Amino acid sequence: MKQWPYHFQSSMSNVLVIVAALMAIFIVIYGLYRILRNPFHYPYFVRSFDVSRKRNVDIEDYIDKYLCSEFGWNCIVEHHNTIINWKKRTESYIQTCVLKKRRTRQFYEIIDDNFAFRFKTVRDQTRYRQQNYVKTSYKVSVLDSEIAVDWDWLVQRHRKLGQHRTIAEASAVESPIRQETIGFPAHFFARAHNFKPPGRACQPEADSPMRT
Repeated sequence: MKQWPYHFQSSMSNVLVIVAALMAIFIVIYGLYRILRNPFHYPYFVRSFDVSRKRNVDIEDYIDKYLCSEFGWNCIVEHHNTIINWKKRTESYIQTCVLKKRRTRQFYEIIDDNFAFRFKTVRDQTRYRQQNYVKTSYKVSVLDSEIAVDWDWLVQRHRKLGQHRTIAEASAVESPIRQETIGFPAHFFARAHNFKPPGRACQPEADSPMRT
C-alpha cells in the first residue's frame, strides 16, 4: 500500500481543520443573523389595474371604481381586519420571546399604517429577444403609476362616493307630472338620468381590469 509523505498528510490535515473552522464560523454567523434579523413583515394590501392601450390614465379614477364595487370594498374591509388581527397575534408572540425588547422595537419599525393600502397601474409592453438570428416577442408588465394610502383615506373617499351616488339616484327620481308639464315624455328622462358623464362616478367593475 502506497504511503503518502508525512508533510503531505500534515498539510491535508491543516486544510481540513481550516475548512471545518470556516464552516463553523459561517454557521455561527448565519445563526446570529437568523436570530437577530427582523422576522416581521407588514401585510400590505396591493391591487394592480391594467391600463394597457389606454391614455390619460388617472389612478384615482380606478380606485374610485374599485371602492364603488361591492367586491372591492369588501376586500379592503377584510384586509383591514387582517391587519388588526396580525398586530394582535404579533404582540402576543412578542410576549413569549427571549429577545422581547429587540422584537418589540423591530415590530414597531415595520408598522406602516399610513401607506398600508397600495394601488398601482401597469401596462403591458412588447419586447424582443434574438437567438440564432430569430427575433421573438414577449410581454412584460411595467409600472405606470402608484399611490399608497391609509385606511382613513379610503373610508372617507368611500363615504363621499356613496353620498354622490345617493344624490345622483335621488335626482333621477322625477315626478311624471313635472316631466310632462315641460313637454318631454317620461321615458326620455329615464334614459337621460341613466347617463353618467366620464369622471369618478361609480362604474361597473368590468370597466377596470384588475390584476392581483
